[in-house]
This record gives sequence, C-alpha cells and structure tokens, in this order.
Amino acid sequence: MNYFVVYRGGVCYDKNMEYIDKTFENKSMHEKRVREAEFTDCIFKNCKFEDTEFVACRFEGITFLSCRFVNVKFRHSLMFSAAFENCAFVNFSFASLVKCYGQVNPSLPFTRAEGCTFKYVPFVGFDMKKTNFRKSNFIGCDFNNSNVKNSDFSDCTFADASFSACNLEGCNFENAAGFDIDLNSCKLKNAQFSYAQAARMLLSLGIRLI
Repeated sequence: MNYFVVYRGGVCYDKNMEYIDKTFENKSMHEKRVREAEFTDCIFKNCKFEDTEFVACRFEGITFLSCRFVNVKFRHSLMFSAAFENCAFVNFSFASLVKCYGQVNPSLPFTRAEGCTFKYVPFVGFDMKKTNFRKSNFIGCDFNNSNVKNSDFSDCTFADASFSACNLEGCNFENAAGFDIDLNSCKLKNAQFSYAQAARMLLSLGIRLI
C-alpha cells in the first residue's frame, strides 16, 4: 500500500503520484505539503490534517471517516463527489476546492457530511442542494446567500450560525437546535419544522401561537 512520501523539514512532497482505491488509516499530517497528487475512490480513516497544504491536487469519489481538518489549505486543487462522516473542520474553506464554470453559486464538493463538526467554516453563496448534514454541529458558520434546498439538517446543533437570503425550501430541521433563520429573506416553502420550532421562529416576527 502506498503512503505519502515524507522528507525532512516537515514537508511532504508527493509529486505526480496517483492513488486509486487506496485506504489511508491513522495518518497524521502536521505542517506538511502534498503536491500534484491525484486520489480516486480512496478512503481516509482516522487521519489528522493540521496546517497541511495541498497544491495542485485532485480528489474524486473520496470518503473521509473520523478525520480532522485544522487550518488546511488547498491551492489550485479540486474535489468532486466526496463524502464525510464524523469528521471535524476548523478554520476550513471549501471555496478553494471548487470551480464555478459560469455558475452563479459554486457547488459544494460533497453531498454527505453526516455527524460532522464545522467550526468557523463559511458556506456563503454555495449551491448545497440535497446535502445530508444529519447530526452535525455548526459553530460560527455563515450560510448567507446559499442554496440548501431539500437538504437534511435533522438532529443538527447550531451555535452562532445564521441563514440569511437562503433557499431553504424542502429542508428538514427536525430536532435541530440553535439555528438562526431570517424569515424575511429566506425561502421556506415545504421546509420541515416542529411545532415548537415554528412557534419560536414566528415569535421573532411578533406572532404568538396559542
């Protein structure tokens, strides 16, 4: 099984390497750099990426299980069709992993991030339709001007996270807590909330259910 080639000085150069259907488990990459590597249908399990830099890399069909990303940087890199489960992201941005190709809103490079923790991760302006965020935690995250139509936020917890000018049509917020939705600017047709959630939201407009 191939693993990253590590050199002295805390830098990891894995130049012009291609990994297909490989599993990387219990790997720790601190202050390392990966250049011009391609990962296809690979699995990363219990891996830690801290102050890691990926340069001119490509990720497609990747599954990340119980991984941690802290201050990770992507430069001239792309990610497609990824899935995350029980992962943690701190000071992380997906913006450098996508290309708009003329789209008004760039699409997230994944459709499943279940049981994850997002801390200070911006989702501003993203197209996030039909994304599964079940049982995830969002801390200090901004969803403003994003399209999350038909996404699943059930059993999620929000802290200092806001939705403004968003398309939330068909979203599921069952058993979610702490979310802040601007009812005047968001689209909410067919969105699912509990009675208690709906009552709290309407109270912000001065409407009391009895």
